[in-house]
Parts: sequence; C-alpha cells; structure tokens
Amino acid sequence: PAFRAVWYVEKTAADRRRQFTHQSDTDFNAAVLQGRLCKALPRGLPGLPPRQTTERNGAGAHTFAVIPRRIVTDMFLDCGINLYYEKAGEGAPLILVHGNGEDHTVFDRLIPRLAELFTVYAVDSPGHGRSQRPGEFHYAGFAETLSAFIRELGLERPFFCGFSDGGIIGLLLASSQPALLSRMAVCGANLTPAGLKRGWRALFHAEFLLTRRPLLKMMLDEPQIAEEALARIEIPTLVLAGGRDLVRESETRAIAEGIPGAALQILPGETHGSYVIHSDKLFPLLRDFFLPGGAR
Repeated sequence: PAFRAVWYVEKTAADRRRQFTHQSDTDFNAAVLQGRLCKALPRGLPGLPPRQTTERNGAGAHTFAVIPRRIVTDMFLDCGINLYYEKAGEGAPLILVHGNGEDHTVFDRLIPRLAELFTVYAVDSPGHGRSQRPGEFHYAGFAETLSAFIRELGLERPFFCGFSDGGIIGLLLASSQPALLSRMAVCGANLTPAGLKRGWRALFHAEFLLTRRPLLKMMLDEPQIAEEALARIEIPTLVLAGGRDLVRESETRAIAEGIPGAALQILPGETHGSYVIHSDKLFPLLRDFFLPGGAR
C-alpha cells in the first residue's frame, strides 16, 4: 500500500504537546514486509499552535491537527494482508469497523468522543480505504482477518462496534470465537441478503450489473448466518438499527432475539447510516453499553 505519514499527537495534563511524523519510506516498507507494527520515528516540531501545525519540506506541506487529550496513530499491520488502522485514546480497547465501500473515516465525529474513554482502533476492512485488497471478498475472510488483527496486537477481549458489513463481521467473530470479544454492538447488520428491503436489493443488483464490483457481489450473495450461529454468541450484545433502515426491521429483531440476552434499540427517524456516518449520535449508546453502571 502507498506510504502515508504515520503520526502521533498528544496533549498532556500540563498542556504540553509533542508530535512525531513520518519515518522514511524504506523503513516503513521494510516494517510492513516483515509484518511488524510501523511506528513513527520521533522528529520534533517546535512551536505548535493550539489547533494545528504545518511542516514544509521539498516535497510540499503536511498539515497535522492537534487533537486534545488523546493520542492518534495510523499504521499498517500484517494480518495475512496489510491492514490499515488508526488508534486513538486511552482505556479499554474498542474496535470500530465500517460498512461496505467505506473506510474508518465514517467514524470521524465519533472517534474523538470515544477516545476520552477507550483506546479506539478504527480499522479499514480488507479492500477498503488503505488496506490491501484480498484475493476474494467474503465476510468470513474479513472476520478471519479481524481475528488475526486482534491476536497480533495482543488485545484481550476488546469491545467491538460494527456498522452494516462491520456488524456482520462482528456476528461472525462472536459466533465462531465466543471468547474473542467482551461486548459487541452491531448497527444495521443483516443475516442474509433477503434481510435487506427489496427495493434496496434491486438497486444494489442493478449497480452490480453496471460496475461488476466484487463488494456488491458479496453483499448480494452473503452473509448466510443461521439461527444456530446466533445462539452461540455468549457476550453481551447491543443490536441497533434505524427506524428507516434499509435492513428489514424483522431482520434486526431476529438478530436480537437469536442472541441470548441481547438488547435491541430501533432508533426512530434514523436511516441506515444517519446515526453512524460522520455522526456522534452513537456515543451515549456505546458509552452506556460498554461501561455499564457509570464505570467511566
């Protein structure tokens, strides 16, 4: 994958700021090939203004935001393919996974708020954003890659929130590896393609005929999650959907009813992504679910 600046930003209690920027392309690519975390080499940037700073060199200018009270890192991890993710905040680990055809930036409004309470890992799924394209597109393969991601980082039973395809990945992870996660929120997920409303399926089919995009083909053929798989999910689960979602409400209710002890919330007036994409509306729901009893 193309090199992008790897950077950290931190604001300490004494209101001091430190910033580190990118290492050489050679070092970066070598680290990727060796399957190691690609961490930045420190280079001081004195005199940071309160909100952002710009570094100028022969290649041009790079502008970095100064984000209070959290650390932001972007890097690649070899999980069979090179998987891109961003890390922010401190606290218990929380993984965010986006939907079909998107990337981690759909959570741009949510991450800063969650980073006050959690260490947030916002991942680009295989073939999305800056992550490497897999040989084939299957939800089960995506779930295996996320499982490898968790193991490689040594995350012990992280929290998980998945939107749309990300929710499907979460269901597959939690049903196949019950001890991998500790709590899970799934937003706008479906068990089978028939769980999508007919008009939306027709639209996706027409788009696939025009574009032949493999991600659309995956969505039209998969997932195929059985009731027995839902029954194997042992962790506390929050099932969410919009009141005007493209997923049938009966499908959302079937997910919640199939998972032992799952909680269900249908959000009035919300569409499939209106409460997730470039929104922080999820924050109070996730805060209260992942940190019950005010443990924050």
